[in-house]
Formats: sequence, C-alpha cells, structure tokens
Amino acid sequence: MAGLGFKDFQVGEVLTSSDVDGYLMQQAVMRFADAAARGSALGTATGTAVPLAEGMVTYLDDANYMQVFDGTNWRDTSVGIGSNVVQGVKSDTFSASLASGAITTVTGLSATITPTSASSKVLVIVSIAVGTEFFGPNVIVERGGTPIGVGDAASSRTRVTGGAADGGSGTTVTVTCVVLDSPATTSATTYTVDIQNLTSGTNTMYVNRADDDQNIARRGRAASSVTLIEVAA
Repeated sequence: MAGLGFKDFQVGEVLTSSDVDGYLMQQAVMRFADAAARGSALGTATGTAVPLAEGMVTYLDDANYMQVFDGTNWRDTSVGIGSNVVQGVKSDTFSASLASGAITTVTGLSATITPTSASSKVLVIVSIAVGTEFFGPNVIVERGGTPIGVGDAASSRTRVTGGAADGGSGTTVTVTCVVLDSPATTSATTYTVDIQNLTSGTNTMYVNRADDDQNIARRGRAASSVTLIEVAA
C-alpha cells in the first residue's frame, strides 16, 4: 500500500507535509505526458528525492492508460483480455514439397505483439487450414524461432504444438493451436507457424487450399490466422 493508508481529516486539523506526502501525493492518480516525464518528476528508483512507493498510480497521456508501481516496476493496470490484441491473417496460398520429417515456416502467417508489461502472458491462437497429397502435417508454433506449447521430449520424436488428421485428397483440414505463453519482455515479439511432413517420403504441403485445387465449387479456399492477446499476470 502506498503511503500511510486512509485518514479521515477533521475540521481544524493541521495538515502536515508528511500527511500530504503519505495520504495525498502517494495515493493520487498522477498525470504525466509520458514515462520519461514521470521519471524526471518521481525518479526511476526507490530512495530518490521523491521516493517511489508501492501502490503509486500514474496516468500516461501518450499511452492513454494507468500504471501502478508494484514496489519494483511500473505495471499497466489496464492490461486484460481485449486490451492489447494483434492478429495476422494469411488469405493467399502456400505450398512446400518436403522430405520426410522436414520442417518449413509458412510464409506470411505470423503476428507481432509488444507487451505492455514483462509480467504479462500472451494467449496465442493459431488457426491454419492445410491440404496435402497424403497425410496432414505436424504444426509447430514458435516465438522468435523458439517452439512453444510443445510436448515433452521422447527419443527421436519431434516436439510439436499440434497435428492434422488425414483429410483425404481434395480436402482441407483446419488445425487449431492454443498456447498461453510467457515471453517475459516488453519488446516486440513475433510468433510464426511451421509445418512438418510426417510421411515416410516426400510430401507436398498446402496452406489455404486443397492438394488438387480443382476449379470447382466444392473445392474451398480458406484463410489462416495467428491471434495474440495480452493477458495480465
């Protein structure tokens, strides 16, 4: 709790400087143009001329949100479901001929989010429509090149986020992967999607189209997406 807590001031009571600092200043919502202006006025660490205290609340004009000091860092109080949402949509097609077990990144299927707090989590929702000559692919979701939401290591088996069933020739199958990730950063973070050939021989993998892609009404063209939602920890 910032300052001294709550006090009911009485008529005629002397308002001391410690009262102003402890009951009023440290518990007011202070408004600043940006984080730099706040740092100039309040300092950037505890023990400075205007000591930062846990529970202090500030409003930043440039970002249009409030932040609270948790005793160590300023944390965004407005972060929650729907407050920071990014989506990348791929509506064109993609194909790759892959040897057995080979992995490739799907071009154009990605999204980048900049978390407002290093303690935030990112809810990653991937929806990818795939078609193949033989069997559906394994799907691997990556954050900055690092696979996330994968299974445990098991000998030579590839650790993947999800996989597609065999939809049969002329069909597309949608694979959905949901991962609650902890990027632990306030830097721009990009999530991408890989597919892996799980057959014993070479297999051509398609995204957003069937393998034969006939120009007839019963063949579909789909869209795939990566949706990122920042969630307060």
